[in-house]
Amino acid sequence: MFRKKNRSYNLDTRKSIANHNNIQFIEPAFYKRNELSSKQKLVRAGMLLILLGLLIRIVFMNGGIIELQSKKSELKNKFETLQNIKKENIALKVEIDKIQNDKSYQKKLARDHLGFISEDEHLILFESDLSDSSKEVDPQ
Repeated sequence: MFRKKNRSYNLDTRKSIANHNNIQFIEPAFYKRNELSSKQKLVRAGMLLILLGLLIRIVFMNGGIIELQSKKSELKNKFETLQNIKKENIALKVEIDKIQNDKSYQKKLARDHLGFISEDEHLILFESDLSDSSKEVDPQ
């Protein structure tokens, strides 16, 4: 069916066909530069200006890359603020629950913020406290 062609190549023959000294590069026809007509130059210049204008629009104008980056950083800041507010809300809910249900915490708040004392405690006022309070009160 298929026959193998029995060719025997001599190494010397192959070397004589091409070696590094006599290789010549022939430039393909599509690589050759033709001179452009003035109309083609004008079209290329117009396309270049349009592309340059679009590039400037993408980078600098409204909705461009610079505005996108600023919006991303603003979004990141808002997200961090939101996370902080959520943490603060959780802490406030825990404190509200303690105020509503924990009697000892209620007493502590009444003592600290309102100045209450319990029945078995005595209030002791020192002289320096009295003189400071008398300065605050207007005698008229």
